[in-house]
Parts: sequence; C-alpha cells; structure tokens
Amino acid sequence: MIKRQAAYEVLSPLQISSFKEGGVLKNPIVIWGQACTFEANLVWTLRKDGNVVKRASTTAASACPDRSSWSVELGLLQAGTYSFTVQDFSAKDGSLSAQDDKNFTIANF
Repeated sequence: MIKRQAAYEVLSPLQISSFKEGGVLKNPIVIWGQACTFEANLVWTLRKDGNVVKRASTTAASACPDRSSWSVELGLLQAGTYSFTVQDFSAKDGSLSAQDDKNFTIANF
C-alpha cells in the first residue's frame, strides 16, 4: 500500500502558480501561488532587465505545516521582460531556505 506523504515534506515550500516560465501576461498583473513557510511569510522581488523594480513581503493565508495561497498585486506594468522571485528565509539564521522564480513578458496589446 502506498501512503501519501505530507505536502510540506514532498512539495517545494514556495511556488509561483499563476503563470508558466516565459509566459506573456496582460495588465493589470496579479501573481499568486502557494507556500508552506514559517509564520506564512515570504519576500518577493520584481526585476526588469536585471534591475529591481519592486521588493516587498507578503503572507500566505496560513503558516506551515499548512500549504496555503498567497498573492501580489503588481498593477499596471510597462511592456518588457520581467523576473518575479519569491523567497523564504530561515527564522534561525536568516539564510535562504526556499525560492521560486519565473520570467514573464508584458506585451503591447
């Protein structure tokens, strides 16, 4: 018999789910995903051409061991190629403990 493992043991603690790598998105931009992090905290960074455009933190709906949703409203972005990164840092020593990042494009429509 196969036993299902707990999600926090087998899935990445952070996941961007709202688009696939290299996706073309339309304004207004809302990026969302799932997380299982200490106190539900995560840090996000938006970059364009390697330069930081915005950086802030947000929280998921609940903390680990629950896996829950998070979202970030970026509003209207200019046309171009962007990178969005979510990160979790260790409460023990501040080291990076999990990360997901994806590139996307805003096209002129």
